[in-house]
Amino acid sequence: MKDAISNLSKIKGAGLIGLLIAIGLSAFILTMIYMLLYDSEKSLTSSEKILSSQNNLSFAAKTLENAAQKSGFTCSVAKPFIYNLTNNQSLSGKLIGNTVTAMSSHHTDKSFNMFKKGTGEKAQDSDVLITRGLQQEAIFLNNPIKAGSNSIVIPKDSSLKAKDIVVLSNCEKRLFLRVASIKKLDSSNHLLTFNTTIPITFKAGAHVGKFQFHAFYVGHNTSGKTKTSALYIEDLNGKRRILLDNMLNLKIIIGIRNKPGEITYVTPDKVKNWANARALKISLLYKVASNIKTFEFLVFLK
Repeated sequence: MKDAISNLSKIKGAGLIGLLIAIGLSAFILTMIYMLLYDSEKSLTSSEKILSSQNNLSFAAKTLENAAQKSGFTCSVAKPFIYNLTNNQSLSGKLIGNTVTAMSSHHTDKSFNMFKKGTGEKAQDSDVLITRGLQQEAIFLNNPIKAGSNSIVIPKDSSLKAKDIVVLSNCEKRLFLRVASIKKLDSSNHLLTFNTTIPITFKAGAHVGKFQFHAFYVGHNTSGKTKTSALYIEDLNGKRRILLDNMLNLKIIIGIRNKPGEITYVTPDKVKNWANARALKISLLYKVASNIKTFEFLVFLK
């Protein structure tokens, strides 16, 4: 009898140990499954961000390429200047023909997305697209002012941070800077407003003068005998100045993030949720005397 009880106790003890082992193994397996799923989710999220960035880069590169072709810019020296502000440095660059001089230190970073255009073996670097981690934030300005009369100055007291990047392409006469967000969209007078993250000073002779601006407006000029479409700049005091008048064929395209890794470009009237806006392109033609010229800029949002 005692032997039977002893054997039964051993069996119960072995069963309890087996149960504990089974529970431990189950917990271990569940933990491993959770970790695998968690890592997969993180990997998927990272992949989606990369895919989204690639879509943005592709769209931007194509836009820049098209704008360059439409504008008919030609250049013998097309090497862009890249300013990498690593220590909250101040930056001042003056555009004179094919030469850009800077007050602060700068260097060329080959890791930037740079594409070439040209013919044969003389294809040259013409444009640079800003990349900042996985976020592409850029404004593209095809400057209509003639080389030699334009100065682009970023004030020393501006809010430039480490790793903020400004690119001046001396040949294409384009300015890139980071953009904060779309401010408003109004279908009546002002079609579009957006603020830059830092004030920029343009000095372009007596016609435009020297002033800081922080917003663009696309609207109508009613000061003359006829109503014309115009591109305005608003300075830091809220005063508006006309940068371009007599605009033709204005086009606005918004890039909407439908789901992670997918951006669709639509006209403003097709935008259902502006919180999903991730990119913006504005292109227009404007008339100077009897000549038709182009003006385009591109904005990427966070």
